[in-house]
Amino acid sequence: MSYDAFASTFSESRKNLRWGEIEYFMEYIKNHSSGKISILDVGCGNGRFLETLETSGLPYSYIGIDESSGMIHEARKLHPENVFKVLDMNHMGELSRNSYQFIVFIASFHHLHTKEERKEVLLKAKKLLSPGGIIMMTNWNLMGGTLFSKYEKNYEGNGNFGIKIGAHNRYYHGFVLEELKSLFRESGFAIIENRVFENEKNIVSLIKSE
Repeated sequence: MSYDAFASTFSESRKNLRWGEIEYFMEYIKNHSSGKISILDVGCGNGRFLETLETSGLPYSYIGIDESSGMIHEARKLHPENVFKVLDMNHMGELSRNSYQFIVFIASFHHLHTKEERKEVLLKAKKLLSPGGIIMMTNWNLMGGTLFSKYEKNYEGNGNFGIKIGAHNRYYHGFVLEELKSLFRESGFAIIENRVFENEKNIVSLIKSE
């Protein structure tokens, strides 16, 4: 189930929210880049990452992809000067290789259902990174902190959750740190950072190709 059925409502609910994790990533980008940066935003939604990027003062090239045509429509309305494509992350291999200094997955990777699918997406993303490029990722900390208490009734076992968003159920996988660590290493990445963020609602991960 994509966000098409309630894209406008969901987009509106995300306006004017403070995303500490995105601000943290932006500071990292500022401190580890020079000149114009290239960014691929995977599962971009209505462009919440881009909203922070636009006010950063950094020169950039950006493309946002999302499987939901409704969310891409919202993103284009909010950020008409930028490039967005309706594209599922499972098919992002069709994008230009070795092209992006930073690839971000903001609350999108946890929608993938199987370990095989997650590994395949990571391998495709690796091919899109420019030399020395970095993947930045947030996943809901569903197995710890306050989120497990909130969504315990939605727990289906093995880290899997069916959570209602609007009137629709949406699949989420609740990662633990060791699980992500193993997945990244099996996919050929070196881990820069992999931890629960200060608010305990998200796991933040920064990885680069070995």
